[in-house]
Amino acid sequence: DKVAHRLFILDPPALVDFADTYSAWVRKLRADTEQAMEDARNKPRQKPGSPKDVPAKDSARKKKDNPFMRPFGRLTLPELEQQITDTEIAIAECQESFGDSESFKDPSRGQKLQTEYKSLSEKLEALEAEYFAREE
Repeated sequence: DKVAHRLFILDPPALVDFADTYSAWVRKLRADTEQAMEDARNKPRQKPGSPKDVPAKDSARKKKDNPFMRPFGRLTLPELEQQITDTEIAIAECQESFGDSESFKDPSRGQKLQTEYKSLSEKLEALEAEYFAREE
């Protein structure tokens, strides 16, 4: 306390600049912790299995169990494998297009490529999730 009157506290991802002593910082931490605990105690609690929770759980379970409710649930396994292969090929072609000099010259083309790559990656993730869900 006699040496430092300003602290830099590393609190990832932030850096806190505290203009006081270490003892004051400890008091502040304790007060913040006590306040958070009091807020948690005073917060209205919802009973587990209350009516608000049931529809979300039931709908999620129904969606998981019903293949026709999932985005690629209607595909047969060979069709699903073909879709995965086609999407992987499209991603590879998109990655090759990033290296094309035209994509550097035209910023809008680069942005379109990036958007296309992102959508293809998301589609591949969904296809793989459906594929692995069927293996279980």
